Amino acid sequence: MLKLSLLTLIISMLIIFQGCGDRQGNIDGIIEKHLRKYPEMEIQDLYKLVHHAAMGGAHMGTDRQRIRDYLVKELESLEPSADEPLLEEVSPDGEVVRLNLRRFKAQNGVVEELVDSLAQSAAHYVESRDKLQEYWIQLEKMAASQKIPYNPVQLEIFFDEMREYGFPPAHHSDNYRNKYKPAYRVIARKYLPNLNDR
Repeated sequence: MLKLSLLTLIISMLIIFQGCGDRQGNIDGIIEKHLRKYPEMEIQDLYKLVHHAAMGGAHMGTDRQRIRDYLVKELESLEPSADEPLLEEVSPDGEVVRLNLRRFKAQNGVVEELVDSLAQSAAHYVESRDKLQEYWIQLEKMAASQKIPYNPVQLEIFFDEMREYGFPPAHHSDNYRNKYKPAYRVIARKYLPNLNDR
């Protein structure tokens, strides 16, 4: 009985450990989820996704006035919509999300609270080039095994170019912008303002 209990405990711990490992480092599920929703993603859109996952939204800076001005201007141009989720995960651990502005506007989100949250997230989120490179290697493996419809050689060429430029943030492709009209902010989940339907 003792041996059986010990074996059960070991198996349970292995299952938990494996699940945590996937949650912490495996980008595959995030990529597959986004491709199901946005099948027209191009290579630069993939790069933007994993860049957000590894680097957060710090490239927007911490200047609250700048953050606010840009946010208010974009919100004014958008029609509110409850047809899209408020949050979309972009990192395997769930700690980095995209907050969709149309839904935020539909829920009457408080701009000043979001501005403060974005500034805090940009100031404190720890960027990781190691994670970015790890995620891209996983992407290349997915492409090589035909799990995603991209040429692994083209992925490698694109990433090498981004490396030469120091892994800058990227814009969405014209095709992605025209097809999906993205309007969001990237934020670390722990700095999210008090929002309904989280």
